[in-house]
Amino acid sequence: MWIFSKTNAWAVGEIYLNDSTGQINMSDEYNASRWNGITWSLMKIPTASYGGTIDNSSIYTIFAFGENDIWTFSIGGSYLHWNGTTWTTQFVAEHSGGGNKLWGTSSSNLFLVGTDGSTSRYNGSVWIKMTSNTTVDLQDIYGIDATHIWATGTTISDGHCVVLQCNGTSWTTLYDSNTQPDQSKYQFGTVWTNTSSSIYLDGGSGTHILALNNLDFGLQIKTGLTYVGSCIRAVNQNDIFDVSIGGEVAHYNGSSWHFYTEFQSLNGGNAWWTSVFLTGDMVVIGGWFTTALNGFPVVNRGYR
Repeated sequence: MWIFSKTNAWAVGEIYLNDSTGQINMSDEYNASRWNGITWSLMKIPTASYGGTIDNSSIYTIFAFGENDIWTFSIGGSYLHWNGTTWTTQFVAEHSGGGNKLWGTSSSNLFLVGTDGSTSRYNGSVWIKMTSNTTVDLQDIYGIDATHIWATGTTISDGHCVVLQCNGTSWTTLYDSNTQPDQSKYQFGTVWTNTSSSIYLDGGSGTHILALNNLDFGLQIKTGLTYVGSCIRAVNQNDIFDVSIGGEVAHYNGSSWHFYTEFQSLNGGNAWWTSVFLTGDMVVIGGWFTTALNGFPVVNRGYR
């Protein structure tokens, strides 16, 4: 998800429509949708794959520096860039594994993290493969400037979790669950901060604040979420949203957490939120309604 204004918001992912018989047409994929303040318009953004083939494969992340400077990364291993007129796409051989999340300070300083510990950086002209010293699936990245960047993730198959920090050129490990005693084995999948002194983390171990001076996680924050937290984002320390794979939504106003019970009734409670993006007057929460066979893409919009 990404918000520019109340009349310009984006959602990326994997979207199919029903055919004339009412069945899902799996051969006709959309990978983005744009909100104009009234309706959503489905889009097929061209994506390159290995060998130069152009299609419109699924997109898992979006990051923008302006309405005419939008970046995404496809499941096929290619970056996509919108300059206000056209989309440019190219397969990124320098990034091994899937790309899960983008973050950067400019179009000449963009970072990508993904599966198997893959990390890479775009310097404005070429992608550079970085070394993370881990094979953990990295699910989120966030920073406050070009030299203070953090990433985290947990490999589902074995519960191995890491928290990494980047100074702009190299990554170091702040936390590795495989080196910890059982009582200190945490699982995280999302990170946010606006300060160099601490970071918010959420995932299978709940929401924690990691103090960076002594690497102390402190006590778990009682947000009200009971399922695995999937995305935490904020405007500042007094305006934080936290969402879960159980369709839950919580908000911190600087003094207390509010749990939105109304989300629990959506689709009978069978929802899975994967993304949240907020501004001072708008918030969008993206994910899907789970069903027996397929999920239905959903975006929740809130105004303040």
